[in-house]
Amino acid sequence: MHRWSRDESGFTIVETAFAAMIMLVVLTGVMTGVIFAAQAGPRGALSDAATNLASQSIEQARNLPYDSVGVTNVDGTMGSPPGVIPAVVTTGALTVNTSVSWVYDAYTNRAAYKQVTVIVSWTQFGGGQVRASTFIYGHTSISNAGDVGITVYDADTMVGVPGCSIAVTPNGQAAQYGNTDPNGAILFGYIAVGNAVIAVTPPSSYIVDPSAPTSATIVSAQYVHKTVYLEHASTQTIHVTDSGTGLPLIGATVTCTGYGNPGSLATDSSGNAVFSNVFHAPSQVSTFAVGVTMPGYFSAATSFTVTTGGSTQTTNVGLSRSTALVVTTTDASKSGSPGLASVNVGVTFGGVTISGSPQVSNSSGVSSFSVISAGTYAITATKPNYTTATASPVVSVGVTSTVTMPMTLWANWTINVTTQKKAGTNNPSIRVDLTGTDIDGNAISRNLTTSSGSPATGSFTLLPAGTYSLITHTNPGSAVPATVSYLTPTVSVTVKTSN
Repeated sequence: MHRWSRDESGFTIVETAFAAMIMLVVLTGVMTGVIFAAQAGPRGALSDAATNLASQSIEQARNLPYDSVGVTNVDGTMGSPPGVIPAVVTTGALTVNTSVSWVYDAYTNRAAYKQVTVIVSWTQFGGGQVRASTFIYGHTSISNAGDVGITVYDADTMVGVPGCSIAVTPNGQAAQYGNTDPNGAILFGYIAVGNAVIAVTPPSSYIVDPSAPTSATIVSAQYVHKTVYLEHASTQTIHVTDSGTGLPLIGATVTCTGYGNPGSLATDSSGNAVFSNVFHAPSQVSTFAVGVTMPGYFSAATSFTVTTGGSTQTTNVGLSRSTALVVTTTDASKSGSPGLASVNVGVTFGGVTISGSPQVSNSSGVSSFSVISAGTYAITATKPNYTTATASPVVSVGVTSTVTMPMTLWANWTINVTTQKKAGTNNPSIRVDLTGTDIDGNAISRNLTTSSGSPATGSFTLLPAGTYSLITHTNPGSAVPATVSYLTPTVSVTVKTSN
């Protein structure tokens, strides 16, 4: 029998696979080297071209008049400082980004000179960039101008925030735009004197603190500094429920006051009022007051604190049902019994006047009272020239009880009449006509015949308060006016004939 030996077996599958892996690694390295070598020439050429272009851009800036050394943005707006240098220029495969900024001089406390930075970049062959920078000093022809420096800080860390867009609009001039440096600072030099408007556009993760200045007063040959704080806004949810049932209350009014005055919101279908713009004072803990109101419920108050930006928290508020009493006084003297305004409405419970009583009814005749206890209340409604109305409603907790109280114009006033002849002598029995309007505007017309005695007299009784005119029916003389009310319930007049 022939016996196979191990050295006659050749390569195993495992050995073959391992050898193939080694070859793949080797070939990959070789190919990478070949590709890099192929690209090295073009990449080097781009780098050289970028270096030359950066140098040319710097020299071009140096040769400009000093007041022209500044940038014009792609959208046509002016940089800070403004000037004639395009902010972005594309030349073939190269893109030139130029920025110019004022440099603050601590010795003179002014914007003293300008820094020009040129970055030339490309995206081909893996991309790259060349950077060049220079300082340019010169003499400006700008007069009657000052400087404003702005520093932007994170309100929590008090560290400067870079990349914040700032726009300053000088008095009567176009706006200038710039971005804060790595320390969060930017300088606007030689701004026209007067009021300069400041607008801050923060990075996407921030919002501007309410304390941020919106303007600066520029003074000739002087430097002014403004500080801006940015925050990560906190979210505060006020969750409002019925304290008896625990169910959310929809439409409750939640008012939040404090730093930045978050404002008022109505609770949503979940009983939530979500304030997403809550700030805290820089480097401080801020406390906010919360008031919650809803018809049919007693109001409630609470508070919350914000210690750091970007926080999210929820405050729960339970409202208890209020017991309300609504009184409507009506004028029963008029058609349709409309609401009667200016009625004095007093309410007592157990002989004690309740809080908020008395009230004067509004133009619709309504007076509203919030009461605490269930039980029987005593209501008294009074108004001059009207009958007094009373009611004793039974009020239940958590229920708005309504009471209608009709009141009638009180017709209990009297005009006493004496008739005479024109000469003043007593007149025999004669008819007297009364016309006029009561205080509700209703027309009133009556007549009587005076007695035949000496003197001849008569009385108009049960008259409503109002203004009237009296005249004899036969041989009428001059009409005699008469006014009766609760102040003058009885009036006496003499009416004369014409002869």
